[in-house]
Amino acid sequence: MADTKTERIAATWHPLKDLDAPLRWQEARHAEVVDDLFQDQVPDAVISRVFAVMAATEHTYQVRTEQHDRMHALLACPEFADRVRDESVGWYGAALRTDWPLPNVRLGVSEDQTQGGPG
Repeated sequence: MADTKTERIAATWHPLKDLDAPLRWQEARHAEVVDDLFQDQVPDAVISRVFAVMAATEHTYQVRTEQHDRMHALLACPEFADRVRDESVGWYGAALRTDWPLPNVRLGVSEDQTQGGPG
């Protein structure tokens, strides 16, 4: 018999279009973040708001990007982590989380398909 505590509903999330969607979800979900958050045109402040939403919820998230250098630099920055904590508490009323990186967020790197690969 399956452990219902770990079962999650699969979902997709477009945080650049509907930032607060996970705050409205009633049941635990595993969300595939379909926007590449680390594209050059996405400001750091927007990325921190997305991570603040993820920090404020118990859902799990899969975040993929082709911009691994920017992702690594931003997530390794202590000031960014502090901003995410402040925003999740201040804007979303979440309990203060001291763990970083967020344990409910899985990060991945995708290959840039426009560069042409082997074959």
